[in-house]
Amino acid sequence: MNGLKDFYNIDWVSLKSFREKTYNKKTGKSWLQKDLAEEAGISQAYMARIERGDIKSPNHKYVEAMAAAMEVNVSHLLKSLGKRDLSLQSHSMDDDTLTKHRAFIAIKAQALMGRFFQMPQDELVERDILLGWMDMLQDFTADEITKACSQYLIEYPSKRPHEGLVRQIVINNRKRYIEAQPRIQIEAAPRKSQDAEERKRISQEMMAKLGKKW
Repeated sequence: MNGLKDFYNIDWVSLKSFREKTYNKKTGKSWLQKDLAEEAGISQAYMARIERGDIKSPNHKYVEAMAAAMEVNVSHLLKSLGKRDLSLQSHSMDDDTLTKHRAFIAIKAQALMGRFFQMPQDELVERDILLGWMDMLQDFTADEITKACSQYLIEYPSKRPHEGLVRQIVINNRKRYIEAQPRIQIEAAPRKSQDAEERKRISQEMMAKLGKKW
């Protein structure tokens, strides 16, 4: 059993802020990621993936262990974390699909940057750069990302690639698409016309009512 069904909709990215607000009796401070991982018997790498949102439905044993370490019950932990916004693409993907999507983004980033400069030789630096690209673009479709990368080469042929600018290209493309859609006009229901005699009758009734009041 890899995870409880109810865990999938939980906003696990909020775990970081939750542990930072929770008191660790051993240290007298808020929980650090490495301390909570050690206390719960989880590798820090696994916990980092949970807090980044890479793992959507953590193993139920780990969830129980984390709650026990922080001395809260599981239901309180889940309620405090809240629900994920499933309108975001990355939030609606399962773990395997999201991993493949992020890998696709990394390949696109490497291909785009490779046209302008060599990737850094330091593995940690390269990993940090690619994580930035994946985090920035994971909520867009593969087609949108591919199109934006192609546009980047045309619009910024001599500018070093930047994930923030590629993201803005995608957003601008979405705005243009929406603006290009035909506007639907809703016609107001035609007002029922009144002939002169009808208007005269209504006016007389209103005047008669006003006369009685005065």
